[in-house]
Amino acid sequence: MDIDINKVLLVGALEEIDELRTFPSGSTLCPFTVVTVERFRRRDGDWGERKTWHRVSAWGELGKRVHAEFSRGMRIVVEGRLSRRSYERDGETRWITDIQASSCNALGYQQQSQSSHSGGGQRNDNRQSYQPRHQRAQQAPPTHAPTAPPPSDPPPVPDGEDDLPF
Repeated sequence: MDIDINKVLLVGALEEIDELRTFPSGSTLCPFTVVTVERFRRRDGDWGERKTWHRVSAWGELGKRVHAEFSRGMRIVVEGRLSRRSYERDGETRWITDIQASSCNALGYQQQSQSSHSGGGQRNDNRQSYQPRHQRAQQAPPTHAPTAPPPSDPPPVPDGEDDLPF
C-alpha cells in the first residue's frame, strides 16, 4: 500500500509576525517566522549553533488567533504541511517553501524589553516580549492563564482499532 505523508512538526521561537491580511474573498492570512536553533560540537570542541528561519502561513481563524495572542519570543509548536510555490522575477523562476499551519500552540515565553519588539500590527497588552535566557531567570513567570487549555492526550485505542489506514 502506498501512503504519502506531508506533515511538519516545528518547535521554536516566534521571531516575527507580519500584518494580518484580509483578501476580497473574506479569507485572512497571518504569515509569521519561527526560528529553530540546532546546537552542535565543532571539531575543536567548542559549541556552535545553526539557526534556521521557517516561514509559516496561518489562514482563517487560526491566523486571527496567532496575530491576536502570540508575540515575538514566544516558544510555539506548529503543526502543518510543507508547501512549495514558484514565481517569476526578472525572467528567473524563484521558489518559496513554507509551512501551511493547521495548528499553533504556545509553550511559554522568552522575555526581553518592550523596545525590542518588532512585528506587524499593534501590540496587545497581554502579550510579553522577548528576553535573552540570562535575563529570564531574574523575572517571575507570566501570571495570566493561557487562553486555550493545552491539548489532552487522546483516549487509548483498543488493539487493532486505530484510525490509521495501514
